[in-house]
Amino acid sequence: MTLAMVDAPDGIPAGNLYDPAVVKMQRMGVEAARKNLARLIQAAKDEGIHTDIAKYGSRDEGAVLVPKEWYRRMRELSGEPTDI
Repeated sequence: MTLAMVDAPDGIPAGNLYDPAVVKMQRMGVEAARKNLARLIQAAKDEGIHTDIAKYGSRDEGAVLVPKEWYRRMRELSGEPTDI
C-alpha cells in the first residue's frame, strides 16, 4: 500500500495517512460482511482495505470497517482520545 503525506480538508497536516487516491475500498452488504467478518478484519489489518458495509439497497445507512491504525490517527487529528 502506498502511503503519502496529505493535508486534511481543514488544513491540519495529516502526517502518514493513506492518500485518498490510493486507499483500497470495497463495498459489501451487511449479510455478506457478517459471513466474512474475520476475513474483512484481517484484510483491514494486513492490506489496509477499508470496507463500506451498508444495508441492502442503501448506500447511506451503514458503517465503514477501517484499519485500527488509520482510525487512531484520525482520532488524534481531531483531538479525540485514542485509547483503543
